[in-house]
Amino acid sequence: METGKAIYKLLKDSSAVGAICADRIFPEMAQQDAVLPFIVYTVTDTTPAATKNATSKLDTARVELYCVSDDYEVGMNLGIAVRGALDRQSGTLSGVEVQSIDFDTSDVQFDPDQRVYVLEQTYDVRIQRTGTAVSVAQFPSNSFTVEEVDGTPSGAVTKLVFSNNTVTINGSTATIQSGGGGSLTVQETSAADSAAATTLEFPANSVTHAASKATISLLQGLAAEFAGDAGASAIFANGLIGDINQDGTVSTTDLLALLGNFGNTASPTSSQLTQSLSRAQSQMTDGSTAFFSNSRVGSAQATVTALTNAGHTVEYFEGVNGVQGRGFISNFLADTVADNTVRRTLYISATPFPTGLSQMQAYALGPYDNIAQATVQAVVDAYINSITSNGSVAVVRTLISSSPDKLLDTYSGAAAAYSVRLLDKDYSGSCMRIRRDSDDSEADIGFDGSGDLDTSAIATHCGSANGYCVTWYDQSGNTNNATQSTSGSQPQIYNGSAVITENGKPALQFSSDYFSLGDAADATNGDISAYMVVNPSNTTPTYGSYVSKTKAADVHYRYALSPDNSFYDGFFSTPSTISGYELNQQHLSSFEGIGSVSLTCYQDGTQAATVSLVGQSELADSDWYTLIGAYGDSSGVGGAYQTYIGNMQEIILYNTDQRTNRSGIETDINDYFSIY
Repeated sequence: METGKAIYKLLKDSSAVGAICADRIFPEMAQQDAVLPFIVYTVTDTTPAATKNATSKLDTARVELYCVSDDYEVGMNLGIAVRGALDRQSGTLSGVEVQSIDFDTSDVQFDPDQRVYVLEQTYDVRIQRTGTAVSVAQFPSNSFTVEEVDGTPSGAVTKLVFSNNTVTINGSTATIQSGGGGSLTVQETSAADSAAATTLEFPANSVTHAASKATISLLQGLAAEFAGDAGASAIFANGLIGDINQDGTVSTTDLLALLGNFGNTASPTSSQLTQSLSRAQSQMTDGSTAFFSNSRVGSAQATVTALTNAGHTVEYFEGVNGVQGRGFISNFLADTVADNTVRRTLYISATPFPTGLSQMQAYALGPYDNIAQATVQAVVDAYINSITSNGSVAVVRTLISSSPDKLLDTYSGAAAAYSVRLLDKDYSGSCMRIRRDSDDSEADIGFDGSGDLDTSAIATHCGSANGYCVTWYDQSGNTNNATQSTSGSQPQIYNGSAVITENGKPALQFSSDYFSLGDAADATNGDISAYMVVNPSNTTPTYGSYVSKTKAADVHYRYALSPDNSFYDGFFSTPSTISGYELNQQHLSSFEGIGSVSLTCYQDGTQAATVSLVGQSELADSDWYTLIGAYGDSSGVGGAYQTYIGNMQEIILYNTDQRTNRSGIETDINDYFSIY
């Protein structure tokens, strides 16, 4: 009867049990039509403890307990909760002095008639019928010395504390199960009383001193030895080596947690040990019964290997099987990487050990960019602690370049490239050189942190003066800088109060202005490609060109796209009309010349016209002259130029056939300038 009272008390007070079956806990037999799930328990055997020559002070009982449910998982969870409520418990329960409750066996069966699962558990219970021992120890002179085997004597103490369940009381005799000797009567488990002694000796590292209290745990020495070999001796918060749950005692549970985490770990790093102990401590604190196990660590490693083989960088994975145990793999890398953003994305699953991200889903919390490991781990811990049966979480790492590839990185090989944005992530030069007209002072202007023309620097340099571009620097690496030394022919960039813009981006404003590139690009019969962001505002002069490659003293134009909706090539004598072309509107004009075979123009990503060319003999490269914003007439370099009127923002020239790259180049340009 006393045993039953104690069992009922423990089950009734367990929040974990109550959460599953409420108060449906029945001694001996369940009531008819009881709501599932429920618990039935019975005390099946009561046998007095054998004694020497005195009345038995102990009763031993065997308890059979049944968890009944119509759902397998619910039944298993109820069994786990019951074991957590009963196993290894002791103390005064409903007036009953319980010395120990030890789990013995477990078995699950399915009742086909009732259509229910029955999980049977058995426990051995020891009841102390006459209270505590009359005397546990005799203290000579109110103090004695506790000495470790290979240590020096401690200071005087007045109290010895042993780990739970290591001392058995029989009458006035205290039996210390692990043995010992001293000035009090100590009986070994299977031997006669020891002789009187003045010193108790315990294994090294098993005694902890705090003020006048000596705490003895015979497992502590083993834990300390193991932790020392593993390099983990300095990471226990309260200084008690091996005390994972920080309750002041190194118990069997602590040691099992240590062994479960490190049993198969070869040469673990300090960070792995710290992580392992942290996970074990967290698991013990939250009351989980799914202990870490070496087999589950192996399952976790299999998941990490599968994800790694699929191209993912896995910094952390933990899987929880509510019945078989849990395992984790920790391999956190640096929190920050130069010129990159470290992104950590959490993936979760109801599957304990998935084999691919297809079995997982991105967690709503995150991703985390350049966030400390400890912060991410706290989120992982919170999620793991919320799992009540099966589940898993992974931390997947990706690096995002802080300097992503730009147009010329992706489509390399340009002969010349000019823009109001950075075109090559490795280009370290200036964007343009600006002259203010108040005193003709010049300054090189670079790019801001976003890779855009540094308009603030232009405003600072020009103030209330107008600003004009003296040099538009070539970003191709070929130093084909576009220059104009004549003040009256320099395009304007600043109007005395603000930078001139087109569709929200800085723009050079041409008004009978032009740049000379010299011999900037191949001027023979070879393939050529050009990409230009422009807004022409006037067709006068008639043939003012965005960019041209002119043969001196002859009428041979390699490319001459003009705002009078026509385009030219020296191998074709008559200009072709560009369909759907509009003035006073921003355009992306693309030009593809394939040797002396064909010439195609595209406007805003759409083909405008294509013509076949008449082959010409190759002309010497030195005979050609490249201009931006103009082209030379038949008088050649020394004669008059037909100039362009309107805005320009980007010019990219290739000496190669870029037809296969045209769509990608145009997409990159349009994504930045939002032209169409």
